[in-house]
Amino acid sequence: MAATRLPYIRMILGGRFPQGTKALHQQYGDVVRIAPDELSFIDGAAWKPIYGTRVGHGQKSKDHRFYAPTPGEAPSIIVSNDADHSRFRRLLSHAFSESTLRSQETIIKGYIDLLMQRLHENIDGGTSTVDMVAWYNFTTFDIIGDLAFGEPFDCLKNSEYHQWVSIIFSSLKYGAYANVSVWPSSQRLFECILPLQLDCLAWLMPKTI
Repeated sequence: MAATRLPYIRMILGGRFPQGTKALHQQYGDVVRIAPDELSFIDGAAWKPIYGTRVGHGQKSKDHRFYAPTPGEAPSIIVSNDADHSRFRRLLSHAFSESTLRSQETIIKGYIDLLMQRLHENIDGGTSTVDMVAWYNFTTFDIIGDLAFGEPFDCLKNSEYHQWVSIIFSSLKYGAYANVSVWPSSQRLFECILPLQLDCLAWLMPKTI
């Protein structure tokens, strides 16, 4: 498999990357070369040596094939240098302090209570089965919306995905194409299927805004 990236691309485009990688680890062990220049580790002990930081050493640079510079070269917290990254962390650290997190407990509990209320309403109304993945997503995005933007997406209130949330999930499908297009070897492939790509993008976009 390591001789070419084609099996890697095939797994991504087929939506089977996690399952395919797991199967390779089951066959070959904790470390697998999944592409000519890429290794996959499943041993948790590998996390710190690969991604951890050491005193006196700067953070490891991100792969710019995936983390491209933002427009205007303004640094984001993902691709910032050490000085900017520290500044961003200081600005955001208060939101993740223990006291702040505890103060937000009532907000989170309120959405959990609403989730339980909606589930009871469905069961009492005669619904034999419910899509728990959708309901957990409703809850998660309502909490994120409230904490990040000051108001929820009202997914729980309306018992359905907000349009913006639907776009996020739909864009993951198109993201598979964007993911593999960063490699030069895949460019010719995408030149052949570019009309299909555009059709997919049009299909993902909402019909009304």
